[in-house]
Amino acid sequence: MTLREVVHRLGRAFQFAPILLPLCVLLVTAPVLEPPLRLLREADGKFARKEFALALDGYASLATVAPRSALPHLRLGQVHLAKARYDEAQAEYDKALALDPGSIQALAGLGSALVEAGRYGESIFVLQRALAGQPGLAEARYHLGLALMRSNNVAQAGEQFQVLLAQAGDSSHHRLWRQRTHYRLAQIVLSERPDVAVAHLQEAASDQADAEVAEQAALLLPTARAVSLHQDRPAYAAALAGQALLRVQETSLARQQLEKAVGLDPSYVDALAYLGYAYWLGGAGGKAVDVLARAVALEPRAPVAQYFLGFVLARMDRLEAALVELERAARLDPDNTYLWIELAGVLAARGDYARAEVLFERAGGLATDSADVQLLVAKFYLDRFYMVEQGLAVARAAAEKWPENAEVASELGWALYVNRRPEDARDALRKAVQLAPDLPEPHYRLGVVLEQLGGLAEAAVEYRRAVDLDRGTKLSERAREALRGLGGR
Repeated sequence: MTLREVVHRLGRAFQFAPILLPLCVLLVTAPVLEPPLRLLREADGKFARKEFALALDGYASLATVAPRSALPHLRLGQVHLAKARYDEAQAEYDKALALDPGSIQALAGLGSALVEAGRYGESIFVLQRALAGQPGLAEARYHLGLALMRSNNVAQAGEQFQVLLAQAGDSSHHRLWRQRTHYRLAQIVLSERPDVAVAHLQEAASDQADAEVAEQAALLLPTARAVSLHQDRPAYAAALAGQALLRVQETSLARQQLEKAVGLDPSYVDALAYLGYAYWLGGAGGKAVDVLARAVALEPRAPVAQYFLGFVLARMDRLEAALVELERAARLDPDNTYLWIELAGVLAARGDYARAEVLFERAGGLATDSADVQLLVAKFYLDRFYMVEQGLAVARAAAEKWPENAEVASELGWALYVNRRPEDARDALRKAVQLAPDLPEPHYRLGVVLEQLGGLAEAAVEYRRAVDLDRGTKLSERAREALRGLGGR
């Protein structure tokens, strides 16, 4: 095989001929050229199947074989991004740039990692460099808009998103970024131009290029329509927008809208309550407590403000103060299921399991049609190994009511395991995995059960799947530890 043929094959396979050229030049003869191509294909296949741990191994092997090529580090960065390991992704993109300082793909990937890590100032600089080299790069344009939006440069963000819409073509790749851009533009104009927001949300909700974005857009649509009906009440409209943006986890935009609502009406207690919650989500715990205490002082009988104040205090480990606020809120709003759950959680954290049990059961009785609430009740018993037979009873009742719910099946499997019925647990957890193959927790739990039953090879497969699917939580570390334990047997 000639060098030209190798470059052509690699270019067609990966569409990164300029980046791959150092690899081709480095490995000149045919016997050496074939292994990198094979390694790339194998690792790319594993990445496509979300076998991230194996993909990482493959790309790392390629980096060893071709130490002067940027491509393995680009791919490693992509895997770490998919796994929400932003520091690791940045490190790989930095390596790619050290090998190929002009790599647009490395700049775009690095910028994306910095945005997701919340390092907006750095990301803006990097993404602007990428777009200077390739103005039509949709991913970089989108992430630049997102960085500007989340760093309070809303007008500039809107300009970037509009440019992206104007540039987007009809390919499936451009469809994806166009859908996401409609969704972001709707968030930006939700309070001031709700009719425009409705149009953007309809576009985003009608496209399944990104199913999660379509779902989130559909959730925002009723709020956009409600805001449109209340333009004569600007404080209320801004508060509606802020609460909706909190629900879709856009904390910065939500905070701006809630600050606007409070600025228009300083005595708007509900807006103050949600603003305090937004401050806590943004990492400003002290400011959150001050704002929430102000809301409670303005209206001592406002359960929302009492609830959020108790919620924030609990997460600051001020359990006694949290208990006072949550008990007051519960007296004001006795039919609020999640308030009882929060209060029960604080009692459990203090070790008062008997009172916590009463409140969890009360919450379960108030929400018999909510699978989520029944799961929380079951978890109270099972996660603390407290009256695990009752946890099994709750999980079994939920499984009978919601037989196609993967999380319910997973909890039933775990309840059976905790109650020393590993064979039944295995069957329930296999059902959970079949119902939702991309949920990491059922895989991890199935691995635990299989390991106890002696199926070590099968357990290893499930642990690896849990590692692959988990995005930045402690579950993947537990699965890795379990894999290391299997290696010693």
